[in-house]
Amino acid sequence: MFNRRVPSLAGIRLHSRLVRLLRHCSLIDLVLLAYVSVVGGVVLVLPSIRYWEVLLLDHALVIGLVLLIAKTSARYPSFFWKMVHCWYAAALTPMAYRELYYLVRPPITCGDFDQALLAADHFLFGADPTVWLHGMLWPPLVEWSQWVYTSFFFIPVSLGVFLCLRRRVDHYEEAIGAATIGFYTSYLGYFFVPAIGPRYWMPRDLGIEGHGLWFTDRLRAHLDSLEFCMRDCFPSGHVEVTLIVLFFAWRYHRPLFAFLLPIGLTMVFATVYLQYHYVVDVIAGAVLAAIVVPAASACYRRWEEVRRSLAAA
Repeated sequence: MFNRRVPSLAGIRLHSRLVRLLRHCSLIDLVLLAYVSVVGGVVLVLPSIRYWEVLLLDHALVIGLVLLIAKTSARYPSFFWKMVHCWYAAALTPMAYRELYYLVRPPITCGDFDQALLAADHFLFGADPTVWLHGMLWPPLVEWSQWVYTSFFFIPVSLGVFLCLRRRVDHYEEAIGAATIGFYTSYLGYFFVPAIGPRYWMPRDLGIEGHGLWFTDRLRAHLDSLEFCMRDCFPSGHVEVTLIVLFFAWRYHRPLFAFLLPIGLTMVFATVYLQYHYVVDVIAGAVLAAIVVPAASACYRRWEEVRRSLAAA
């Protein structure tokens, strides 16, 4: 009888500690914890991954960091800790992206899907849209598109800044939580459909190098130095996150929406025009954005109800 009661007491204590930790977490924190845990599980079951010990340690440290920041910002509700809690994910997300270079590659994944994605484009349009657009390269448009594509991470950051300036923490957590889900669902998609993209897949003579004005080639080279040769095409995270940000900007900050709309439309166009993505990648990103927006809003409302009930318990 005694042996049966000991595990139950230990389970109750563990549950109590977990509740105390999670009640301070926002939707953004939960998304980070879920993603890091899932990818950490992948690393754990696939020890053939290079530097798997380092990656596992990194994931454990990130989980601890997320919980520590959430708890500290609740215990010491100063402006400094509130800002740390709001913005630390902006630093972790690019790091999570860079990690994919070691994870989304053979022999971990089952080969590249570029031929299948190209075939899907042919099926939908009867031709290769990337090759078709190559005949419409106009240096001013190439230059503008490259600037917009390179500034991708600043689009969700701009929404976060303006919502913070309005001191609407609820709007911030809902909108940036949705954008965070957008980032990490696209990252997970790369595991299932790895592809290097038309820029690397198609012949060299169909590239756009040299077709810009002043900074196109430098911006592309800078982006290449940051991304390496990533298998990060399907779905298009650029399209998914941009559409999510546009929706919440329209809902919560119309002046910002008016400013971001031409940039966002250019982003969607540039993904194919600059040969970073196939059209089916763009379609998949748009479909995911349409799913993430209502799902994230529902998750945010439900989690806030749970947090209030945990705080009252």
